[in-house]
Amino acid sequence: MRGGKSTYGKYGECAAGKGWQRQGNVGAGFIPARPKVPGRMVATRKRIRLPLAEYSKGHVFYVTICTHGRGRWFEKHHQLAQKCSDTIEELAKQRNSELFAWCVMPDHVHLFIQDDDLVALVMLLKGRLVRNARIYLPGARLWQRSFFDHGLRGEQSHFEVAQYIWENPVRMSLVEHPGEYPWSGSQTWPDWRKHYGRG
Repeated sequence: MRGGKSTYGKYGECAAGKGWQRQGNVGAGFIPARPKVPGRMVATRKRIRLPLAEYSKGHVFYVTICTHGRGRWFEKHHQLAQKCSDTIEELAKQRNSELFAWCVMPDHVHLFIQDDDLVALVMLLKGRLVRNARIYLPGARLWQRSFFDHGLRGEQSHFEVAQYIWENPVRMSLVEHPGEYPWSGSQTWPDWRKHYGRG
């Protein structure tokens, strides 16, 4: 792993609520802590909480990038999901990033990564995918503005966070087993599927 462990941060705001909470055992992972308002839920937009300079110091971040309106682009267009997965790997190699884990879900993308400029990385990923998305729906907006992030604390296990990401498709009933999902991966642990008895 490049560099040291991040001492930052708190979970940023989430499209479905504000903040995150740690729950229970491995696999329960991190879940959104949604604010309760009588009779309805309030959606909030993420604003980058840390000074921009902190995203350029090589800290370890867990990032969620959502599609516009939570449109299920990657469920409807599997080639786009594959392109997103390939692009994540390509960018990590080009930028000499430490890519602990990723997962392309139907309407959002999870990255667990250490990069010298996180904001630039996300912008590159979004930009490259937009060109491909235009093949399917010219003029349609692919991405929600900005992204949601959590700077990993020193006491948090990198592998446990990666497990949470890989197990997302199971929690969403997309597959029965993490290793069956085609758009998850890790460059840090290329044989991660063996942990689940696959690969």
